Amino acid sequence: MTELSAGKLYHETAFRHLLNNEASRSQRSGLAYHVLLFSRDTADGKRMPLDAKVAVSVTKVLKKCLRDTDYIGWYRDGRVMGGVLTAMGKEFGADHIEDLTSRIVDMLCSELGEKEVEDFQIDIFSADKWAAGADQ
Repeated sequence: MTELSAGKLYHETAFRHLLNNEASRSQRSGLAYHVLLFSRDTADGKRMPLDAKVAVSVTKVLKKCLRDTDYIGWYRDGRVMGGVLTAMGKEFGADHIEDLTSRIVDMLCSELGEKEVEDFQIDIFSADKWAAGADQ
């Protein structure tokens, strides 16, 4: 698997491959996974490119908030970063998602400042929602 050495991010093709593998593994094992998507959106919902400073900060924060077994990479190169939260137990529910999202936002505010973080969008999808087309 190709990994970008500077940011330790999987490129889009590798990330999507890992995501598909995780979906297959999840079906076999019965252990759920979740998909985290991070983007910067305009007021009318259009995705803006993530500049290098933001991408590096998001990568650092995700590496601190996610586990070593999770994957971080580009879901849509330059615009949407993603995380695959592998082998999540059934107990990982709405409260855990809210806590994780809050932790990520708080750390990004510390890294970049509150003003910079205002237009960030963080979504975390369960395997079921993802399979139903949550990324559409």
